[in-house]
Amino acid sequence: MALAVVLSLFSCSKGNHYVVNGEVKEGICPDGEWAYLWNELEHKFLDSVQITNGAFRFEGEVAEPCVAVVKHPFYFNGEKRNVSAAASQFILEAGEINAKMFEDIPQPTGTPLNDKLTEIFKNVISIYSAIEEGELSEDAAAEQLMTFFYEQSKENIDNPIALLLLTMVTGELHPEQELELYMMLPEDKQAYFAEPIEAAKKALAVSTGNSYIDFSVKNEQGEDVSLKSVVEKEGNKYVLLDFWASWCQPCLHQMPQLKALYAKYHSKGLEVFALSIDENVGSWQAAVEKIGMKWQNFCDPQAVKEIADKYGVQFIPSNFLIDAATGKIIGRNLSVEALDEKLNELL
Repeated sequence: MALAVVLSLFSCSKGNHYVVNGEVKEGICPDGEWAYLWNELEHKFLDSVQITNGAFRFEGEVAEPCVAVVKHPFYFNGEKRNVSAAASQFILEAGEINAKMFEDIPQPTGTPLNDKLTEIFKNVISIYSAIEEGELSEDAAAEQLMTFFYEQSKENIDNPIALLLLTMVTGELHPEQELELYMMLPEDKQAYFAEPIEAAKKALAVSTGNSYIDFSVKNEQGEDVSLKSVVEKEGNKYVLLDFWASWCQPCLHQMPQLKALYAKYHSKGLEVFALSIDENVGSWQAAVEKIGMKWQNFCDPQAVKEIADKYGVQFIPSNFLIDAATGKIIGRNLSVEALDEKLNELL
């Protein structure tokens, strides 16, 4: 009887046993430092091992598959930084996992879910390759990627792959799609996405086809300016509500194109109502002057924070195109190219 119990326990343990093998990219972290295994969504420490010969190996038991990541100190030019470098995410499950660390796109292998995850990301790589080879525009690729992530999340809703994919596209899917996927998750897993769920509900209220939400911000003279006053101003046909910041590189990258677009369409009825989420007003002022923004610009930190929350903004740049005649939102998170195409059609 005792032997049967021991064998039973051994069998159960073996069924939940995992091994994670990984290598540290040369120059990133020296031997002797420690690597840490984390449950990514629960932010829970699982294990630690010393890095030896540029590699590490974790071994243990996992009750159920979960999204995991390996972290360790980050060195730059031989100098240790006070941050942890997170390697590529993977699914921690029973079996031997080979986690390719510090890849732009995760490619873990060796177990069923990780093999499946790698296949998913091979498709993602092929979409990026199509952009580089000129076979797809960035806008078409973005649309294809979001459709693919949505379909794969739905297909894997009963395993941690969906959780990992959802963390990667939070705020980028259509809010209706996001909510659909969140609500398909078990209740205990929905808890990981409590904030994104609330943001998606707010974003749904201001999604394409719905009316804009009015608000007021203070200008540099301390006067209140409402979005409504700009939307209803005579001559304005379309208003782009734009969320950005002086420290946001993607925002700054698109500014020259947005300037050209404004010059092209302003006389035809386009106005831009830009809200900076900068907390440092001086940095905002310097950026506005350097870029040469001619449109409506505001930096009212507390008010903008509340406005961004009302609009379900989870990343920047983020924008909403409003039809002044109807007060309806007719575009959301449009790239400058897509905005140009739409305005060309409308004006």
